[in-house]
Amino acid sequence: VDFPDTDGETPLHICARHGYVAMAKRLLDHGANIEARDNKDATPLWLAAELGQVEFVNLLASRGANLDSQDEEIGFAAIHRAATKGQVEVIKALIKLGANMNVRTYSVDFMPIYYAVLANSEESLKVFLDHGCYDEDMLVSCLYCACNEGHNSIARLLVQAGADTSGYESSVRLLMEDMEEEERDDFFKDTRSIKRVSCCTYVQV
Repeated sequence: VDFPDTDGETPLHICARHGYVAMAKRLLDHGANIEARDNKDATPLWLAAELGQVEFVNLLASRGANLDSQDEEIGFAAIHRAATKGQVEVIKALIKLGANMNVRTYSVDFMPIYYAVLANSEESLKVFLDHGCYDEDMLVSCLYCACNEGHNSIARLLVQAGADTSGYESSVRLLMEDMEEEERDDFFKDTRSIKRVSCCTYVQV
């Protein structure tokens, strides 16, 4: 039941990719390896998470899949993969199932919340913020990313969550330049870390 194709994907991987829950149950009942890895080091859970297959994620979790297993090269876990694609329902499911919300990648030490920012997924970011899935340094990294990518709404949410802008005024300033006046005024509404001193210039106070 685990014979792989040329991409290293087992029948369970293929079921995960397409959301074939009933077939996956039969494979698992017949001993399919729930932690099998394809040529890209991905498990069925990772594929399901990345592709938004919530029911499949729940099935694998109920059958004992390791929710926090990471690939060897980068250190992505299922929740990182869901965050990169803005799969908010999968993120919610993984959190509810007890996945480690703060698991970090090996190479750059980033939590899943960073990849929600990179994906410009407001809903995913809100889930991570609401569950406290960050620390102070991670918020700063996320704000820097949002500014560089021009993700205005994401940056606003991060500032409102308490991201420290110290040392990142130039990045914030660049973001301001792409905003309309009304949007700039709204960006730092009810925050005290940034003060406007001219049309497109904000400084730390």
